Amino acid sequence: MKVMIWQICLSIFILVSVLISNLVFVNNDIIFGLSIIIQCSIAILSINNFDPRRKNVEIYYKWFILFMVPNIIIGIAQAITGNPLFIDSVIGAQGLDTNKINNIWQFGENTRSFGLFYSNGYYALYLVGFACFAAYLTRKNKAILLATLIISATALYFTYTRTAYVQSLTAAVALFILLACLKWKLKPPIVFAMQCLCSISIFYFILMYGIGSSNAQDLSNSQSLIIRYENWEKIVNFMFSKPYNLIFGTGVSANDIIITDIIKKSNLATNYSIIVDNGYLAYVIYGGLILLFLQLFLQYKIFRSIYSNILLNKYIFLLPALVFLSSMPIYNMFGNLNSSILILSIAPILLSRRQ
Repeated sequence: MKVMIWQICLSIFILVSVLISNLVFVNNDIIFGLSIIIQCSIAILSINNFDPRRKNVEIYYKWFILFMVPNIIIGIAQAITGNPLFIDSVIGAQGLDTNKINNIWQFGENTRSFGLFYSNGYYALYLVGFACFAAYLTRKNKAILLATLIISATALYFTYTRTAYVQSLTAAVALFILLACLKWKLKPPIVFAMQCLCSISIFYFILMYGIGSSNAQDLSNSQSLIIRYENWEKIVNFMFSKPYNLIFGTGVSANDIIITDIIKKSNLATNYSIIVDNGYLAYVIYGGLILLFLQLFLQYKIFRSIYSNILLNKYIFLLPALVFLSSMPIYNMFGNLNSSILILSIAPILLSRRQ
């Protein structure tokens, strides 16, 4: 397998960016750094001679759907009964006081549905993937397709996760954009830029509308938009006050952090904790702007590889994967889902045959 120059350079840059933050700072997360290196290395090398096979990709879609079925059943049951069935048992087994952190699964008087996930964010994210892949596989049978969409919409609704609703809308917009771009045979850089602009515009609209909305301000739990914005502002101000940290990061990977003269990891949310809830900001905290730009470049290369193959009509079966990939960044702006984005992005590539 021939390795290209950009693959060697990107691998070296990612390795160096992770090592710098882990060698310089004592308060670091080496395991997280290793996971970044491994995931990125697999993604970088897998892009070579990308030649997907319909059968392999569709099998991946089917296994993804089967994986989500028990999650959907338990999730809906959890929301209807008002009892966090699985999550309550897991957290209770860890010796944590579920009453103190029940805001994780409660939205007002409603119980969010989690399925078998710890986070309603991951559950909602994977539900969008379930909808994308199931809709593709059932598109020829109108009755099953309608049932699939109803089940997907029901499961998404019971997450009571506003970001999930926005991500679903973003997926629909992404599909429209992709179909238009494929029709006009636009080049990958233009399409990627359009998808990024779409996500940023939706994020900006939500942010501006949410901050000015009295309803958002009335939500006093730690997941509300207004508190997210305040947390992001604190993090950004601190990072810009420490130019070295801004460029190279701090080596801290936790979603809950404490800011003093440095950023420290917090294992459980406290009155002093700041919840990051932004995957791109989390990259800056861990590896600085360098790691963020390298990750974005890698995501572009993955997007370009898949889109370029879809331009060849025989690879149209990759469209659901690309729609899912295009909708994921908007969720990552309100949650820390970096690993899921990378893993799910390279899955269709890993299942492909090398030329």
